[in-house]
Amino acid sequence: MNRFLAMLTVAPMVLAGAAIAQVPPPSLEVLEACATNQIRTLPAPYSDVPTDHWAYEAVAKMYYCGAYRGAVPPEVYQRLVAQNATAQPKSATEPSLDSLQAAPTEVTLANRRYQLEAYVWRDFMPSTSPNTSGLMASVRLTSKDSGVTPPALAIRRLWVIQDEAVWETPVEQLPRSPQDAVEATARGGPTWEPGSAVEVVVQLDLGQGKTAWLRSPNQTIERTF
Repeated sequence: MNRFLAMLTVAPMVLAGAAIAQVPPPSLEVLEACATNQIRTLPAPYSDVPTDHWAYEAVAKMYYCGAYRGAVPPEVYQRLVAQNATAQPKSATEPSLDSLQAAPTEVTLANRRYQLEAYVWRDFMPSTSPNTSGLMASVRLTSKDSGVTPPALAIRRLWVIQDEAVWETPVEQLPRSPQDAVEATARGGPTWEPGSAVEVVVQLDLGQGKTAWLRSPNQTIERTF
């Protein structure tokens, strides 16, 4: 769950060409769902991002757990802080644009082949939050091979590339559910044009000080309202 959950929103939004699936629930219910990572107990916010979409939880969390309008109950705030006090250090060696664009689109780890799925979007709903209009991204590792995902495997950093421009950011690791799921989100990116093409690259933490790179090319910036 993202560390920005201390600020939450329940204001209605609509996706371009689609309406919100249901009226948002009361704010205290939203607070509790965000604080306890029970986002699926809330109504689906967008009719064209169904609950079985791989990025549903990330999109729903961005929708419900963004900028809360009003005072956050102290006990909820403290619980959020305790759950999200995990710092992610910046890599000492920053990769060049050429090396990012040369990152593989598939890696093999513990006899399993992994690819990167990415969902990149901007939210155009009017808001008092400073981080809702910039680029947001949800990424996850997928594998068609049988086997067990290494428990130490994690996504640590993310790069979104558009021509010569690069947005580089740490990510918020999402809880594994199921245990094979490795997923992360990022927000507060640049205001690049929706509908434009980007590439997404992540740095993987393999454990024991080892890292790897993985790329998802040919992504399109989506637009929500």
